[in-house]
Amino acid sequence: MQPIQGFGAYGVGVVFLSYGQSEGRAEDGTFTGNFGSNEFSPALYYGTRILPDFAVGAAVKWIRIQLAPDSRSGIGTTFGLDLAALYRIPGARLNFGVNVQNLGPSVTFINEDQASPLSRNVKIGMAWTPYEDKLIGVHLVEDFNQSLVTNSFRTYNHGVELSYANQFAGRLGWYSDPEGQISGFTYGFGATWSSLQLDFGGIPQAKDSNLDDVFKITLGYRF
Repeated sequence: MQPIQGFGAYGVGVVFLSYGQSEGRAEDGTFTGNFGSNEFSPALYYGTRILPDFAVGAAVKWIRIQLAPDSRSGIGTTFGLDLAALYRIPGARLNFGVNVQNLGPSVTFINEDQASPLSRNVKIGMAWTPYEDKLIGVHLVEDFNQSLVTNSFRTYNHGVELSYANQFAGRLGWYSDPEGQISGFTYGFGATWSSLQLDFGGIPQAKDSNLDDVFKITLGYRF
């Protein structure tokens, strides 16, 4: 993020999510080679404080989803908009936030009749810092995520972060997705060096799906 005096702050980012490799098969079952599936989304971010303890922000992003090779019409593109707000309670070290994600057109792979809506959802979160000094910080977080596409999909996140000297952080949490039958511990760490920040996290999958945990790596730079 880059702050601008009297105007707010802006930033750029890129999200890449890999689904791994899959086997390609022709209609007669003949093996045609392996292919990768992934999602790629560069974005522009902007945020500003409109009251001493209240801020708003937005993100505009381009989204490219590849589920199969282009020869099989397995690639779709669209754009999305995120809107967010953050309120801080003075003196309580308590923050409340809300984020509406992925507002935008559906993704079309083959034809308009088979368009797939983006994963539009609303997130409500809270963060509390019960203890913090020059070296050690303890942060507790809660997160609720409700889909705007289907009422049956919602997730819950609970976590704690221990930070040291504002440079290193260890994280442990619990993730629950009732519809996906996913529940289990999440974990991660973060490291900051000068203006460079690296974060890593692991999220469990359904126990009967035979899928490995999802791993997220985030690399950021502050101007």
